[in-house]
Amino acid sequence: MARIPQLGYGSGKSATGDRLNRMDVIDQLYEAAWAPEQWPEALRAMCAPSRSTQAVMLVFPAGSDPVATGYNIPPQTDRDFISERWKRSPAVTWALQNGHAEFTPFTAAFTASELAADPAVSQLYDLGLGDCLTSMLSLGDGDMAGFMVARARELGDYDPVEAAGLDALRPHLVRSVMVAARLRLEMARSMVDALGRLGLPAAVIDRRGRVVASNGLLDRIPGALIPTAFGGLALADRLKNDRLKLVLARIGLGEDGPATSIPIAGAADCPPVLIHLLPVRGRGRDLFGDGHIVLVASPTRPRALPRPDVLRALFDLSPAEARLVGELACGGSLPLVARRLGLSVHTVRVQLRAVMSKTGVHRQAELMRLVSSL
Repeated sequence: MARIPQLGYGSGKSATGDRLNRMDVIDQLYEAAWAPEQWPEALRAMCAPSRSTQAVMLVFPAGSDPVATGYNIPPQTDRDFISERWKRSPAVTWALQNGHAEFTPFTAAFTASELAADPAVSQLYDLGLGDCLTSMLSLGDGDMAGFMVARARELGDYDPVEAAGLDALRPHLVRSVMVAARLRLEMARSMVDALGRLGLPAAVIDRRGRVVASNGLLDRIPGALIPTAFGGLALADRLKNDRLKLVLARIGLGEDGPATSIPIAGAADCPPVLIHLLPVRGRGRDLFGDGHIVLVASPTRPRALPRPDVLRALFDLSPAEARLVGELACGGSLPLVARRLGLSVHTVRVQLRAVMSKTGVHRQAELMRLVSSL
């Protein structure tokens, strides 16, 4: 059996000047398998022997959106490449469709002019990068992982020895990424189970609005939540579901999801429910895998007194709006409440419209039911 070339390891320097040998690189890859925040550093180590200056890893879970991380990628470039440009790139599409495991340059299939016109590759050129190598690895069960390394234009093209050094890492890349991908899903399940143990019905929802994981308590809220096609979830109330779809649509466009709470009126067989939508950001994505929104349902029970302080915290009411809610809950018409507050009826009506807009209700009676349940 031919010996895989190991040249390059321990003889080259990374962009930071660190000398790394092959075992250092492998150790960092396996560390990243268990600690996702270490992937940028592992990719940096992988870049060093081939004098690469940037690296991107895209994991394609079967039937889900890609998960990406990178080394030395500017945030805006990272966001554009992941959310939009890779989908319109003939070079990236070619790499995905051919599924070649060996690290291969785009120049194997495209001319220089074609690459210059490619939206993803041209972006790399704009950053002063030149030659690129890509590899697509099967992780099993339909999951795929793609790697791309690039180097500064003045360093010229990769030579066969440098490509062979990267190819020698492929078995370790497959094992480490496969473990990391499985852990992402399992961590999402573990987190919603933990919320269940705290008595909170919860689900993790991905960018496309599909449920990644949920706990059994969610099934105990009859009439509020209903399953939809393709693993989705909807609110039974049509108007409230429109608000949910709006949040999910913003997530689908790559925008940050706004935190919001949606009140659901009670029925004969179901108490009032507050649906909290929490965007998954930063390190939270290490905990919730492919999830972009955590939905937490909070069934409520009537209380003797309203809690304007809770409303202020949940719905960002002003102090004046919170006082109005408290006065309305104590009873009386709008003119009477206006006199108690020392305000005009017009001012009270304006404040009431603002309160209903923030809480997502459409009638004063619905607002009072919401307040009495907190």
